[in-house]
Amino acid sequence: MAITAITIENFKGIKDPVRVELKPITLLFGPNSAGKSTVVQALHYAREILANGNVDADLVAGADESMNLGGFRNLVHGHQVSRSIRLTFDLQVSDDLLEPFPVLETADDFHDWFYKSNEIMEPHDTHYDIRKKFNIETATLSLEVAWSNFFEKPYLKKYEIGFDGYPFACIEAKPDSKEISITNLNYFHPAFVIHSEEDPEPKSIPYFAVILIQSIKEPYFQFPKGTYLLLEDQSTALPSWNKKLKVAETCFIEPEDRNEDLFADDFELELNGLLSQLFVRPGEALLKELDKVKYIGPIRKTPPRNYNPVRSDDASRWTNGLAAWDRLHLGTDDFISEVGGWMGSPESLDSGFSLTYRKTKKIDVDSPLYASLVRASSLDEEEDLGAQLENLPETREIVLVDESRNVQVYPQDIGIGISQLLPVAVGALDTEIKTLVIEQPELHLHPGLQCRLGDLFIHQIHEQPGKLFILETHSEHLLLRLMRRVRETSEEDLPVGHPGLSPEALSVNFLDWNQAEGTQVRNLQIGEDGDSLGEWPEGFFEERAGELF
Repeated sequence: MAITAITIENFKGIKDPVRVELKPITLLFGPNSAGKSTVVQALHYAREILANGNVDADLVAGADESMNLGGFRNLVHGHQVSRSIRLTFDLQVSDDLLEPFPVLETADDFHDWFYKSNEIMEPHDTHYDIRKKFNIETATLSLEVAWSNFFEKPYLKKYEIGFDGYPFACIEAKPDSKEISITNLNYFHPAFVIHSEEDPEPKSIPYFAVILIQSIKEPYFQFPKGTYLLLEDQSTALPSWNKKLKVAETCFIEPEDRNEDLFADDFELELNGLLSQLFVRPGEALLKELDKVKYIGPIRKTPPRNYNPVRSDDASRWTNGLAAWDRLHLGTDDFISEVGGWMGSPESLDSGFSLTYRKTKKIDVDSPLYASLVRASSLDEEEDLGAQLENLPETREIVLVDESRNVQVYPQDIGIGISQLLPVAVGALDTEIKTLVIEQPELHLHPGLQCRLGDLFIHQIHEQPGKLFILETHSEHLLLRLMRRVRETSEEDLPVGHPGLSPEALSVNFLDWNQAEGTQVRNLQIGEDGDSLGEWPEGFFEERAGELF
């Protein structure tokens, strides 16, 4: 499962729907206050909704207090509560997302009856497989948050699912939350049509129509107008994870009115189980992906002297960069060496500083062991002084190595640029991070180092397939390095050992804002020659042109 795009509507400065494609390296450019941070905040808001049902979020789990969303009134465009916030995610579906489902035993008989009675096509004699696998490649999941005048607070109005570019259905809540129902069920969705594989002219049967016509009574099901399935044990439009949806008993045909020749006893379980898969599993998968997002904010802290790492997993500490120092203190020697190599090697970032560590043991000066060391003799013949030293608790100190002077220094004793760079490097190299969002990765770095950051990101999307970088940046140098690598890849002129970059792995987005339309996004397509396939938008790097010509 992977998130491939997010579409945002009525969220902060964004009014009309804005779609941002997410590729292994995704860049968000634009003037200050144009809406770049809005895209990042939308990811956090969506996670709050899916994880906690929190549609009125202020503080979020994946960031510290520096990201305070301010609640629905602050988030909805223009602070107009008459509008609805809508967030839509495009997902690449993995093979194991949905299980195969059994074809009804009455499928052959039903096919004849269904098509004949509804005059869709002539009935025919054919055979259907006992089980069918969902043939789904992509999914969309939309969350719509609206204001309830009844409760004077926001609520999740719709949770909507689609597959392979076609809408499937949504769970919809009334403003008073007294009725939660499945609406707009597309029971002719092409992904859920059973095909005969033996017939030279394949014929099909709409699987959901089989179930609904035989099990759901009017007015909840009116063929071919649509469906309206009430849900039980549901207080919001958000499904409960790891729990099945349950269509209300009042929706089902009474046993005495059922067609015994066509109706199976397990249709109710079949429908509940199938709808649960299609609604619940995409949401669980999206939440799992959003849980993997780590966010590094625009100002990274330098750890204090005598720093003690935090051992608990707290994603919010990535915001100020301190989680990177936790990772180094608690990580393996190999990981520290890898980060140090990237920081200091002339073939990598070449920042002028590499990384190493010191291991120390502390002794209580009032302890017998300390007294024994001072006397340079053991306490008695039976005690092993070496063993006592070995058993003392060990701590690790991370130190930086000034490569030009071959001197070890502490993080507090170097320029601000290196302290801003290190969390970016650690997050990029950390294999446990699936999606890394960074605001201004270039902060306080000289132009050459900004360029080399691009090579770090390129290497890591090859070393960690599936890794995604979302970079909110003003760095022309970073973009130019990425475009150069695209060109060199096409021309087969890459530096030795460089993996290269294809245009398909790069998403360059320019965000701008105006009074009439709010925030707009323009995706800049990069060609094989490393240049944009269209004109740069107005305001994009115009300062360089103005200064040079």
